[in-house]
Amino acid sequence: MSEELEPRVPGPVREAIAADAPLAEGLTLLLLTVRDDGWPHLAMLSVGEVVARDDTSLGLLLWPDSTATRNLLARGRGTLCAVVDGASWMLRLTVAEEPPVSSEHGTFRRFAATVVATLVDRAPYAELTSGVTFRLHDPDAVLPRWAATRQLIASPPTPTTEEHHD
Repeated sequence: MSEELEPRVPGPVREAIAADAPLAEGLTLLLLTVRDDGWPHLAMLSVGEVVARDDTSLGLLLWPDSTATRNLLARGRGTLCAVVDGASWMLRLTVAEEPPVSSEHGTFRRFAATVVATLVDRAPYAELTSGVTFRLHDPDAVLPRWAATRQLIASPPTPTTEEHHD
């Protein structure tokens, strides 16, 4: 049964995607956006690409040329879904682009997302035990990258300024 909650990052979701949370290999967050032709687009994100910044906002770091990035830039909204703590959570988001960030792993598009609606879906007769999950081929290579990426997302954006010389 679906229930609309206050527009906040729910506690169980926040704990899973906090910048200092353990890197939960396998937890997949689904980002739904709308394509130019009106059809939904589904992107699967890891905990290395989404960080809860506070009770009402998230940071996202996406590949610069991805369909999800193009859709967020075009429409400024999406829905983040996750199965956490026995329930299905859906966070409707408005997003604003922040300055891109670069690391040894590449250059990424960065977004600030504000939660505008939160829905939870639970069944009184069953508990969700998982959603989409995965297993890393090389955790020793991926987990440090995720930790570094989380720090990029969690840190305040640096404004870009252009210098003018006379």
